[in-house]
Amino acid sequence: VDQVNFQNPTNWLYAQENQDLSVIPFSNIHIFVNNAPTFKSTPVTSVNMNAIYTYEIITEDIDGDLVTVTAPTIFSWLTLNTAGTILTGRAPDQVGVHTIVLNVNDGFGGSTNQSFTISVLDVSPPTIITQNITTLLNANGLASITYNQLDNGSTDASGIEFITIDKNSFDCSNVGPNTVTLMAMDVYGNSATATAIVTVEDSIAPTPLAVASFTIQLDEFGSDIVITAENIDNGSTDNCEIASISIDKNTFDCANLG
Repeated sequence: VDQVNFQNPTNWLYAQENQDLSVIPFSNIHIFVNNAPTFKSTPVTSVNMNAIYTYEIITEDIDGDLVTVTAPTIFSWLTLNTAGTILTGRAPDQVGVHTIVLNVNDGFGGSTNQSFTISVLDVSPPTIITQNITTLLNANGLASITYNQLDNGSTDASGIEFITIDKNSFDCSNVGPNTVTLMAMDVYGNSATATAIVTVEDSIAPTPLAVASFTIQLDEFGSDIVITAENIDNGSTDNCEIASISIDKNTFDCANLG
């Protein structure tokens, strides 16, 4: 060793390696080398928000000394048990990095620190709350929505970075219920999805357009004359499609003269 301790009941001497020990005038000299205790366990360096953190501490003293573990630097959410073997606590609900310093001491001057950081992580996805809506087609047969119309108060502990929907535009082919998926992502990349029903309605009635008044001639027998809707329609329109056109009277005879 580079340095050894010499002890009698009341005196300490310090001697360097290779020093002539024969000149030491003390009796009952006891030579001992004190080895500092060490940490044998590897710290747990991360924990999820609001989760229980646990680090089982293992130390070693090759001299067999009784050791004491303390925590010179510790945060309020952590507790070191009396035996110095368990560091535990519930992580806060906020992301952050916390520096911890543990110390093991053998009571004979041997002491070792273990310094590490604990990262509190957010791995929880946002909580998505949706609502169903109804939207109306416009005069061009189109409708559009935004995610705000479907979001009904989605939340995240660290804050939502953005929200998107997989479909925001509709046309006449979408009349009726449509399933739309809303996706939210928080500032740490955690995401979640939920669905809502978007009911598309066409509330605009067709615009009928008839030809100008016209005259039809009965034959010499006064037989019935039949006309169709196509004879009357002059380009009726609708923002979507006209499903059918009908007329309330299509047969005429002598009783209808005039």
